[in-house]
Amino acid sequence: MSELQEYTRDRTIERMFDEKEFITPLQSRIISILQNYGSLPRRDIVKLTNTPRTTVYDNLVKLHKLRIIEKFSRNNGKRGRPLIFWKLHNNTKNKGECQKLES
Repeated sequence: MSELQEYTRDRTIERMFDEKEFITPLQSRIISILQNYGSLPRRDIVKLTNTPRTTVYDNLVKLHKLRIIEKFSRNNGKRGRPLIFWKLHNNTKNKGECQKLES
């Protein structure tokens, strides 16, 4: 891991404690699901957590603001809205790093 990535990760952790924002059990479950399955759309995360979609979305947004996860869209060439996928941020790919964020 480069020094810049390490610094960014450490700043994210510091910011979490400064803002009194900690990872909830649901957010921890979302992180572990994304570690195990890779990038997923919200509907799959909802099914795997068995949680209402608005609750999952609110927690995805909080994790996105903390730069733990990121979202991207994938257009399959069809008409309509593209699917939005969520994945772990590049700096938090390691399981150990996410466990540090949880504690």
